[in-house]
Amino acid sequence: MSEQQDIPDCEASTTEDHDNPVENNCFQGKCDASGICTVSCNFKRYGQKCDMQCPNCLTTCNRNTGLCDTGCVDGYHGNDCLQSCNSNCLNNECSQVDSKCSSGCKPGFYGEFCQLPCGSNCNGNSCNPTTGACSGNCFSGKYGDYCDFNCSANCSPRTCLKVGGACTTECVAGYHGSYCSRACPSSCSTNQCNKDDGTCSGNCPNMKFGTRCELSCSSNCKGTKCDRSSGRCVGGCIAGYYGDSCENNCTGCDNLGCDQTTAVCIGKCIDGLYGINCNKTCSMGCLGSSCDKQTGKCSICKEGYYGDTCANTCSKNCKFSRCNQTTGLCSVGCAPGKFGQLCDNSCSDCALCNQTTGTCEGCAPGKYGLNCQNNCNANCGLSPSGEIICDGIDGYCLNSCKDGWYGTYCSIPCNNEIHCISSACDRLTGRCSGNCVTGWYGATCNLRCSDNCKGDLFDRDSGECTYNCTSGFYGTQCKTPCVITCTDCDRFFGTCTKCKPGFYGHNCQNQCSSHCLMASTVGNEVCNKLTGICNGGCANGWYGQSCNNECSQTCVNSECDVDSGKCSKECVVDKYGKYCENSCTNCAETSKGNCNPGNGNCLFGCDDGYYGNSCTQSCYPGCKNKKCIYSSNNCSYGCENGLYGFSCTETCSTNCLNNTCNQNTGFCTSGCNSSWFGQKSQNRVEHEK
Repeated sequence: MSEQQDIPDCEASTTEDHDNPVENNCFQGKCDASGICTVSCNFKRYGQKCDMQCPNCLTTCNRNTGLCDTGCVDGYHGNDCLQSCNSNCLNNECSQVDSKCSSGCKPGFYGEFCQLPCGSNCNGNSCNPTTGACSGNCFSGKYGDYCDFNCSANCSPRTCLKVGGACTTECVAGYHGSYCSRACPSSCSTNQCNKDDGTCSGNCPNMKFGTRCELSCSSNCKGTKCDRSSGRCVGGCIAGYYGDSCENNCTGCDNLGCDQTTAVCIGKCIDGLYGINCNKTCSMGCLGSSCDKQTGKCSICKEGYYGDTCANTCSKNCKFSRCNQTTGLCSVGCAPGKFGQLCDNSCSDCALCNQTTGTCEGCAPGKYGLNCQNNCNANCGLSPSGEIICDGIDGYCLNSCKDGWYGTYCSIPCNNEIHCISSACDRLTGRCSGNCVTGWYGATCNLRCSDNCKGDLFDRDSGECTYNCTSGFYGTQCKTPCVITCTDCDRFFGTCTKCKPGFYGHNCQNQCSSHCLMASTVGNEVCNKLTGICNGGCANGWYGQSCNNECSQTCVNSECDVDSGKCSKECVVDKYGKYCENSCTNCAETSKGNCNPGNGNCLFGCDDGYYGNSCTQSCYPGCKNKKCIYSSNNCSYGCENGLYGFSCTETCSTNCLNNTCNQNTGFCTSGCNSSWFGQKSQNRVEHEK
């Protein structure tokens, strides 16, 4: 067979298939006899016969592979520009390499691929393209960066500042404050108050005053009103009171009361008082406590008093303290030891003497014997008038002894050493009259009490502690120490009632977990005395009632819920789940905390060879460089050499030159091996015999 020559006009040429003329896709129409273009392809065409299209290339594409030479038109990406950009990309523009939106997102979306919707409460449906925070204001009733917080229901109307959430207008009735969260004082009559300071609006209820109507009018006000600012009773006072707030008593007036301002009685004084304000007391010497209301003079004096106002007392030397009401002279005789008309003369050493002559008729105080020549013992107790007295015949003390002495004649010293509170002792036995000084007991307070009695109180005779023992001791005298792990024990049996910090059990024999925190509400008890349950929670990194379970090391800072053990904060890098027990797999950018701690979804895409939210699905094995699109499994850079098709699972014909074919159609892109022809080199050349 002779070699064919290039034919200038491909429209005029035909292939061996006379029923299918070659399209005019060759540059300047140049092709050989078999239809293969000899120069190049027309715009956006490729293949040996330029019969395949690369429609999404920005300019031209490689004649053999169909890969775009200078990038893609808007809306497409990939080396062959056949993959569509996300429909949410602004202007339908995305990166040819990784499909990330290159000009931002359409309103209402954010994220690298613009796949995430803005919050539903963003006014204008606009948000930050990276973080998703609302760009403008929130819809009415919402606030916060993402407009995901509700304004207080007490805002009227329900609008508030985007930052902080403070109400922008007034509060509903009954509330005040920047956030309308504070209730108006319950004493406001209309349940309304000033938004800024909470002072009541309008008048106060009956019997209330003050800026918040929180103060009560005096109960002595007549009527139900008092001045809003000062509390002055505006209707006057009830009978018996005077002053601005009717706070003062005019108790000396009768039931007509007194003037609110001057306190002058409107009617008369009650018995026993006199004066313009009825505030002066009649002399106690007036019989029946009655006196003239103007002058205070008594009508009759009580016994023992004399004078116009009965303010003078009769001489104590008068018998029965009786004297003439006008002159003051003793009217019924003299007191013992006194004589004369005025009873102002003293008998010599006699207790009694003739009231006219002064002749002795008995011994004077401090004397005894036939002729009153002997002195009573100086240790005898004194009479009410302050004189030493004893029996007038044999000299024994009639009253008690002076402190420090006892016996019939008060001649025996008390044996109270230095531990009796009083120096006195029992007149007959010598027992200390008062209690012992703190720390001593016994009849003469000569025995030392235990140092372990609570309050230093003891039984005076036995030395037993009156109340409980001090911490750490028990017994009737609190001398026996509790076991070493107790701070307190039963007073009588020594059973532990309170453990030292760090111990628990019936006798505090068990030790609390070393991971318990010191409790803040139960003194210094580390754990429950009976159960050992930690009172103050667990130290960081531990959980459970007794804090014996260790938090997962994959929790951030090893912090977890004290009851369940669930991680309190986030997980360490590359972990997720309630207990951070799961590992992020196949996520890109491993060092950045690259997956959602709740559901494990990868935040920055997948490692090569994987796709899906959590990158657990493998790309088709035929994808070039094992790379596929994060969301769809489409191969990012086409197929490996020798493969084609949507998932790169089809094999190029073994008759294609260099085993290469179009990744979409499977047509041989570099021609056929020797002796083969056709788009997929499926036809064998038959040689002439």
